Parts: sequence; structure tokens; C-alpha cells
Amino acid sequence: MKGKVRKYPMFSLCGLACGCCTLYLGGHCPGCGAPGKSMCRLLKCAEEQGNLEYCCQCQNYPCEKMACTEDTVSFVTCRHRLKDLDELKRVGADVFEAQMEKKRTILKELLEHYNDGRRKSFYCLAVTLLPLADMQVCMSQLAKAPLTSVQEKAKLAVDLFQQAAKKHGILLKRNINKPARG
Repeated sequence: MKGKVRKYPMFSLCGLACGCCTLYLGGHCPGCGAPGKSMCRLLKCAEEQGNLEYCCQCQNYPCEKMACTEDTVSFVTCRHRLKDLDELKRVGADVFEAQMEKKRTILKELLEHYNDGRRKSFYCLAVTLLPLADMQVCMSQLAKAPLTSVQEKAKLAVDLFQQAAKKHGILLKRNINKPARG
């Protein structure tokens, strides 16, 4: 699997939303299985299970190899990986990938027109964690707002996403809790 080009590299085998990650967007991460990148244990496992594209396609999903305490992890795209993999399993890869592309389009719009230079991480987090329907409602409200400065647009965007997140009990902040070492 090393060097294998994934069919859809914007969402990883283990459920990371790569296409919404600041590291990936900044060119600091080549993604899963990229040439020169060490193979993670899940890539090796997927190869052994028949070259699966996603862990949720495995008969053993979820397994101990995927162990991750999502409420303590600080890496943004990890926070909903099991939830996203469950959704992928429920709706199918084609539908899920189309939803991810819609989220990526929203993220691109936010970064191009609503970023005051301090919001990239926040927008990546919001797009990763919020349901697509909520993102679309927020974007519709942003488009209707008669704001002119990028600072005004950024403030309204943050307020709208925080309201949507609150409705779902989602915290739009990096998790700084560290797992206990035992």
C-alpha cells in the first residue's frame, strides 16, 4: 500500500478529514500512503484486509487499532473521525465524499472571503465538526449580510458557526486536554 494513490485523498482511511485540515491545506502533510511517508499501522492493516479504502469497510470495524479518545485529542480532524466513518458506512462512500466536497467548497469560500488573517484554524475546525446542513445555513446568512469589511464578515461568520455548534453541543476550540499516561 505504500505509495498507493487513494481514490479519495480528502478523507483518510481512519476517518481524518484531510481536506479540511490546516496541515494538509498548508502543504505540510502529503496524506496517507504518500511516497516517502512512513506507513501507519492502519494502512498496513487495510492492505492485509484487502486494500480497503476506509476502516469502516472492514468486518472488524471499529477495532482496537483505531483506539483514540476523541474527547482528549487535540488534532482537529481526529475529533469526529469515528462519527464520520459511521456516517460514511451509513450513506456510502459516494454520498459521503460528495458531502465532503461541499464542505471543502464552503471552507474555500470562508478562507477566500471571510478570513481576517486569524480564522483559518477556526474555519477548518467548524467545517470539520459541524453538520453540512448547518454550514449551508450559516453560509446563506453570511451571503445575505450587508457587510463590507473582512473583519465584519469574519466576526459574523464566527458568531454564526458558534451558534450552530452550541445547538449541537460542539465546542469549536482546539482540545487542549492531554490523555492520562498510565
